[in-house]
Amino acid sequence: MKLLLTVLLLCGAWKALAQPITYDVSVNTSSIAGTNGSLDFNFNPGPLVTQAASLQILGFATGPTDGTLAGGPTLTGDITGALPGTLTFDNGTGFNDYFEGFTYGKNQHRVVRLPSACFQMRQVRSRL
Repeated sequence: MKLLLTVLLLCGAWKALAQPITYDVSVNTSSIAGTNGSLDFNFNPGPLVTQAASLQILGFATGPTDGTLAGGPTLTGDITGALPGTLTFDNGTGFNDYFEGFTYGKNQHRVVRLPSACFQMRQVRSRL
């Protein structure tokens, strides 16, 4: 009975991991509104052995209250897309960077999505 319960719980946990994890990120930038600066997003592998992973930045808001992009982006590594559209990163190279000039508004909002492939169960232990 204990083994069956453990297997059912692990199957349920695995199914939960199959869904992407999404973070809704909002930043109050009112203290630097109107200031010229830059955006610099990185998604890089760990220092030793790293499993393949990816992430997306989507829903990036631009406009009078959110801020405006200035100039074109500089992409280094495994990145596709451009703001304000969807950016997709993976960690297939050692340095993955998106850099772009930006004039800050009062607020910043973006959504970050981590596909379930980022999280793999490495080892499962059970006690009987």
